[in-house]
Amino acid sequence: MIFLSGYVELKTWYSTLDYFYKKYGYDFKVQLLTDSKKTKWVFYGTDDYLDIIKKYDFVNQRQRMVDELIFDIDIDFGKFITFKNEKSLLAEKIGRIICNRLNKDKINNYYYNSGGDGGHIHAFVDELKEIPNTLYRSEIKKMLISYYSKGFLVKKKDLPYHVCNTGSCSDNALICLENSLSRKGKLKKLIFYNEYEEPSKINKEVYNKFNENIIEKANKPKVLNYLEKQNKTKPPCIIFFEMEDFKAIQDGRKRVAFILISYYKKLGLSDDEIYSKLIDWKHSVLNEYDNIQDFWIKSAISSNKGTVGCRYKKEILTELGISNICKECKVNHFVGV
Repeated sequence: MIFLSGYVELKTWYSTLDYFYKKYGYDFKVQLLTDSKKTKWVFYGTDDYLDIIKKYDFVNQRQRMVDELIFDIDIDFGKFITFKNEKSLLAEKIGRIICNRLNKDKINNYYYNSGGDGGHIHAFVDELKEIPNTLYRSEIKKMLISYYSKGFLVKKKDLPYHVCNTGSCSDNALICLENSLSRKGKLKKLIFYNEYEEPSKINKEVYNKFNENIIEKANKPKVLNYLEKQNKTKPPCIIFFEMEDFKAIQDGRKRVAFILISYYKKLGLSDDEIYSKLIDWKHSVLNEYDNIQDFWIKSAISSNKGTVGCRYKKEILTELGISNICKECKVNHFVGV
């Protein structure tokens, strides 16, 4: 049964933010991002948020919701399609194919255009809210996007389109806000939608595959199952570096990033997984600290051998005036930490 949730009736960016705040009941981050202006990430409704509104009148980025999938449809090659309206029509055609797949699982989906060549689908899978582990949830989101975008994910030389699935599926990532101006100054508006009354479930095929992957990862020799053991074996210094409290410290951020890379390598995470975690850390903890650029992260991952030890970390903690947290460490020099 199709029904109106109230989401599609929203016409302004501020009513959209208010809708999400009332629906989810937790603080989420917003930002103003244009070609000429860029603010820090702030929580909606706080004094920092009000300061941005007072100065600039609006925000146009919001944090992804815990149950939200984003399908970013790109139209790539101008040599195939020369007219702008043809590009947007092709993006919409692809969007309808993907949305029809979502419809089979009765997942609420909404297709938006921001005035450019491509389009965006926002889809909400209610069952994702029941998964508390953020790393698990991010992995399932990525698998769901791949599942529903099958046939459109790979960038091919002879095709002018693809669906992006390279961006972080983390809840910390920000996206263009509905009913607001995009970074290029174009209005992001709803084109079509499909809504269902019953709460939506994670596709069984995807969920079973995810469980198989987790079991396989847990059984690999010499690889710690980070997702399960992080709260039992993680040193207090790593816990502190990953906390939002760390953003108050301005010094030593690149050295701390190098420590985190070493730690993740010792846990057996792949370079891609480490890169994704560092990007999330940069966004959520460092508030997009500009001096740690993406190319530096990739270079650091490549050169890091996972051998950073406690002595090096304690030197940094001493410089920062917080070496006392080492006294709480019960990890006993756990694998090069």
